[in-house]
Amino acid sequence: MANPSIALHMQMSESWQRVLVMPLDEMKKLSTRPLRWLRYMGYCIYGAEGHLQATILGHNAVDPNQTTGLANDYYYFSSHPARFIDIEAIGDKITDSAMTPRRKSFRREVVNRDSVCIVTRGEPRSCEACHIIPHSKGNGYLESLSVYRGIDPAITEIKDPVCNNGLLLFVALHKPFRLGEIGLLLVTSHHDPNASDRLILQHIMPADPLFNSFAQHNTDAAFNNGATRPEPQLLHFFYGCAILKRWGVDAQSLVPSPLRDREIFSREEGPRGRSNAWQSGATRSMEDVMDFVLSIATRDPLLTITTRDPPEDKTNIAQNKVTQWLKDVT
Repeated sequence: MANPSIALHMQMSESWQRVLVMPLDEMKKLSTRPLRWLRYMGYCIYGAEGHLQATILGHNAVDPNQTTGLANDYYYFSSHPARFIDIEAIGDKITDSAMTPRRKSFRREVVNRDSVCIVTRGEPRSCEACHIIPHSKGNGYLESLSVYRGIDPAITEIKDPVCNNGLLLFVALHKPFRLGEIGLLLVTSHHDPNASDRLILQHIMPADPLFNSFAQHNTDAAFNNGATRPEPQLLHFFYGCAILKRWGVDAQSLVPSPLRDREIFSREEGPRGRSNAWQSGATRSMEDVMDFVLSIATRDPLLTITTRDPPEDKTNIAQNKVTQWLKDVT
């Protein structure tokens, strides 16, 4: 086969399900080490570190640095309980985020931190303050997601004052980012302990020449030295959702989303924005994919379902272990 596809499987309830099917050549555009990248995708979806196996039998992890002779199917195993939350609890917490003066405050805080577009270095007047988790999701969703990802302290506001959920992007990058057509891959540096983590802009969907002229694939993004950064777990989550939006299996075939029928959309976008955010048929919105990732827990009653209480194991040691495990994605 000239261009084989690779599938990622995860255990849901009593069976293994494909959650991602992706051509190998597309995977190689995102990473020089496809299996290390695929393992990272497992982390983004499952929410805990683990390893890949080429079979569900035995306990033989594949070498993540292998680049030739790859199998068509890989299975994600983790000895850690997934940090999932009850999707039913989320449904009651999603609210319409109304237009308020706090929107201006959010932009002001993001501009003060980033100063320029983190990709093009364009001036603020040509940029927009973007939410990583969409504004339309509301505060309750973001707070629940924080618990799911073990973020401490939990982020409770879409327009949080420390910009954990925001970044400054050139205006032409905002919509592609919001639609998951581009993603930001966060890579931890281990060669130099004093070096900053890399944040890499990647094209999830093919881009036209004009777009490439100011935002090429695999371009390094950068924040000001010493400035605070967006919450890493939100970047991991969003990146995973962007990949699933293009190459993931149909969310409706795996997990029925109780959020799908809710008449909720942001006033910021209005009714026209709603038609884009709640798509039907085979086309999935980023909001649908985010619901899918959070809904996986409902498929397996054996998984640990967290509540509003924060996880007990959120220590610096645990965070450092995960950071070490995430190294060398590219």
